Formats: sequence, structure tokens, C-alpha cells
Amino acid sequence: MRSSKLSLFFCVWVLTVALAAPLWGQQNIDPRVLAYADMVLYNGKILTADDQFTIVQAVAVRDGKFLARGSTSDILRLAGAETQRINLEGKTVVPGFIESHSHSWVARTLKTGSDAVVFNNLVDGLKRLRQQVEGRTPGEYLQFLSFRNRNSLNVTRWDLDTVTPQNPVVLSFSTYEYNMNSLALKILLDYLGTEDFPGVIKDPTTGQPNGQVRGLASGVFGYEVLPWPDLEKLKPVQLEDLEKFPRNGVTMRIGRAPGPAITVVRDLWVEGRLPLRIRITHEFLRDNPEPEKFLKRIGNLTGLGDDWLKIIGTMVQQPDGGSAAGAILTSLPKLRPAPKDNFPIYGQNRWEAHSNAHEAVQLAARYGWKISSIHSYGDESTRVLLKAYEQASQGKTLPAGPWVIDHNYVGTDETIALMKKLNVIPSVLTWWRLGGGQGGGMPVGREEWGSEIPEGQGGFTPSMGNAMVYMYGADRLSDNWSMGRRFIDAGLRPVAETTGPPLRSMEAFITRKDGQGRVWAPQEKVNRKEALWMKTRWVAYISGDEDKLGSIEDGKLADFVVLGADYLTVPEEEISNIPVLMTVIGGKVAYQTDM
Repeated sequence: MRSSKLSLFFCVWVLTVALAAPLWGQQNIDPRVLAYADMVLYNGKILTADDQFTIVQAVAVRDGKFLARGSTSDILRLAGAETQRINLEGKTVVPGFIESHSHSWVARTLKTGSDAVVFNNLVDGLKRLRQQVEGRTPGEYLQFLSFRNRNSLNVTRWDLDTVTPQNPVVLSFSTYEYNMNSLALKILLDYLGTEDFPGVIKDPTTGQPNGQVRGLASGVFGYEVLPWPDLEKLKPVQLEDLEKFPRNGVTMRIGRAPGPAITVVRDLWVEGRLPLRIRITHEFLRDNPEPEKFLKRIGNLTGLGDDWLKIIGTMVQQPDGGSAAGAILTSLPKLRPAPKDNFPIYGQNRWEAHSNAHEAVQLAARYGWKISSIHSYGDESTRVLLKAYEQASQGKTLPAGPWVIDHNYVGTDETIALMKKLNVIPSVLTWWRLGGGQGGGMPVGREEWGSEIPEGQGGFTPSMGNAMVYMYGADRLSDNWSMGRRFIDAGLRPVAETTGPPLRSMEAFITRKDGQGRVWAPQEKVNRKEALWMKTRWVAYISGDEDKLGSIEDGKLADFVVLGADYLTVPEEEISNIPVLMTVIGGKVAYQTDM
């Protein structure tokens, strides 16, 4: 019996030695190596953007996720023969930038029209329209973009009929303002089944619909009556547009979208061709006269999708309009209205024309949806919106994660306190430094301002930033405008909204300088760490991806950007000029230039 036990022991010992023999020469194998890393980046400055803002020399990636971070010597131990090794040579790596408000989709082209018709006056506008319509197939539906001004908004269907007798024709000024001829109006009225529908404007003398469509009627027209576009033709165009984002270091795009745009993006997702991650706020409740019927039919889709494409919420009608047009709703009166426009001195409360918007917020909460990607420029607009959020919360945390308000040009102590109470995230746009141009902001259509642009306004050029200066006065655009510091000090996590390259937005929050060197509200400056959080980690909370994205931490999805200069030490005014050398999404290179 003893002999049998010894024999068994000997066999086990021999087997153990045999199995261990190949490892005798590899005593230093790291316990994390179940498989070697796919990629290691070393000898760099890795700004992880975690809560402690940890800075390390190197990072390893495996299976599309961050495997480990640490010193160069530590991370190189995770590299095998097939591992891609990238010597950063001191370059900076940051998490992938996330856009918090990006709703320009190719499938919207049918709504805005590919051609523009300007109405500087009625005679000239009709002449331009006749030229656009000539040669078109009779009965073909035609839609044209037009700039909103007093002349264009007052055009009636009878005016349009004189030059468009054979085609349904629509002028689109925005997503909530259409003027149409009689043929197009008939299509809408037949769908509505009545002329007495909110937003169908009538001639005060005759009582007949005059072809001007606003409010809820515009929503029905834009979302339900417009023909469905040829999505197959739009897919390659949309793909080309999306491919631009990684060139600026953007690895995820968040924004609202209508049905056609969602379908185009969904098809690219199914085909595995999305070049960056997409988070969509579904617009089905916007301008919707029957919100509960749609909620019952659709159900709660919040969180539906995967790491590449996901629906994160819905939205209702925005409570105010464009800032440069003068529709921003503020408690501060404008000193001057925008030329050629007719908004009240405090702006426009669009919920007055959308009587069910408040109800739609309550219904969204009841059915488990969160409200996201909703436009609000002014403090009064935000206050109206937050009061609806507060009622929807019924004293509890709002459903489906943080709700979001976009733009936030103006805030007050009241709106800050309500955001804190309700766990609302402010997505902040810098009104003084937007898409580009030395004028300090995104260009405003000259037709919107015309020859009435005043002289002597400190180098005034037609840009959104200078439009705000003209309307409100430079000395009044200080406290409470595009806040950063106050939001952070209040314990909120504001995010940096972008209309151009992300680094330009971050520089604007750090320096508060516009394109002409003027500094706006310097007390609202943020530091470089906070600006990076505002474009990475904090944005991930909007989409509920804070456990997967936004920082360089073990186990998170490997989205990151290699920069061509040191973000922490380059002069503040040169942050926007830092080149993007490489963008990696899920461990795969999405964009790369010479390193």
C-alpha cells in the first residue's frame, strides 16, 4: 500500500516538473499576461483624465480595452512578439474627445433643402424662386432653404402660387418655420384633416390658411408629411461626413436625430462601417401633438444599442430659438433687436406656441425616458425647462440617468441650484468663439443682417459672437454668460460644447478669448485639467458611458488621441493649434498622420 502511494507521488512530481520546465527561464512573467497586449504606447505623457488626473508614461491595449497603465518599463513587460509598439518620444496622449451636441446629419438635407432662395424683398425673392422652379417636373415636391427675415416670413401661399403653379413648394426657415404654396399646404391639411390646427396661420381678413406653418403644425409637416429620402444615396455622404470627426480627435458624437438620420446611421452600424461611436437622442417627441400615443407605441428605448451606436434619450420642443437671430430668451432685455427681425426685446418663448411641451416632459419621465440634447440659450429658457424637469421629477431623481440642457449661454443662481438638485448636466457653448473666423465666431448669414450692420462696433463682422455684442452690449456680456468656473464650484460637471475642433473649444474655456483677442468674463476661466474633463470624462456621463469611456483606465474602451504638443505646457493661446497625430477607437487606428 505504501509502495503504491510512493509511486503515485513520484508520478505527480514528474508531471509537475515536466509542466513547469518551460517556465524556468521566464521567472519574471507578469501575472496580468493572459495574452500579450495588442498595442503599447510608451515614453510618453499619458493624461488619463481619471478623477485624480493621473499622469503616466505608458499604456497597454488588448481586445479593444485599456489593459494597464504605468511606467514604460512596467508596460513594456506586457508586449509580445506581435504587439504593436509605439514610442511616443515624449508626446501627449489624452482620452478621445466626445462631442456633446452634434445634430448635423446628412439625412436632414431633405428638410433644409439643397438650394437657397433669399427674400431681400418680395419681388426679388419671387424672381429667384421662379428661376429655381423652372424646368422641374410638374408635380415634383420642391423645398428650398430661405433666410428668416421680416420679408421672407411674411410671404403667403398666394404670393408663392404666382411662380409655382405646378409643384408643391416649401420655403424652410428653420425646423419650426415653413411657408408653402397652395399645393403643398393642401398635402399638409389633408393629413391633418382640419384647418383648425395649432400652428396653421390664417389670414386675418379672410380667415383662410395663408401658407405659413409654425408650432405643432410645423412638427407634423417636418416629421410626418415630408417624403422619406433615398437613404441609400445618403449613406456614402453620411459616412464621408462622419469620417471627418476622428481627424480632430473626436471618438464619440452625441446629438439629437430624426428618423431618417437614425436609419442611415443604423445601416452603417449594421454594416460595421461607423468610423466613430454615436449616441442618439431620438427626436420623436419634438413638435409632437400626440406624445403619449407615440410613447405607448415605441416603448422605452433608452440605452438600446451597443458600444458603437446607442439611443440615450428623447427630446421635446426647445424653449427658445437662435441667439444671433434674437430669439434667445433672457431675463436681460436686448439693447437693440437683430436687424430685419421682429423678436420681442426679451427673445422668444417657443413653448407658448407648443402648449403640450410641458406635458411631453412629464410623459417622457413617466415612460422612463430622459431628456437630452435639448437647445436652450437663455436663462429664462433654461428656467422654464428646469421647472418642467422639477415637476417631472416629483421630488425624486429623474429617470434614466442625468438629463441634459445644451448651449447654456446664460445662467443664474436659480438655474444652477435647480441643475444641482435635479442632477442635470449643462452642456456649455462659448458664444464668443465658435466654428471659426477671425471675427470671433460662427458666420451669420448676411441676409439676416443685410446692409443694417452698424459701423463703429469695434471691427464688427457678421458673426454669432459679434451679433450678441451688438444686441446686448459688450459691457453686459460678462457675469453669467457661458459659465465654467461657477458651474464647477457649484459641484456640477459642465461639458464643453463644440462647433469646431475640440481643442479650440477647450482653449476658449481656458482663456475666455475670442478671435479678436477680447477676454470675456475672465472670472469664469477653467484650468487645463478641468477643460480636458469637460471634453472627455464629464461628457461620458451624458450618455451613461462613464464606466466605459472618457478616461484612460484599466478595463475601459481604448479610445484615445495622440497630440503633437504638450497640452499641459504649451502656451494657452496655442492649445487650439495642437495637431492631432493619431486617433484610436476601440484599440483600432481611426486616423493617423506622421508621428
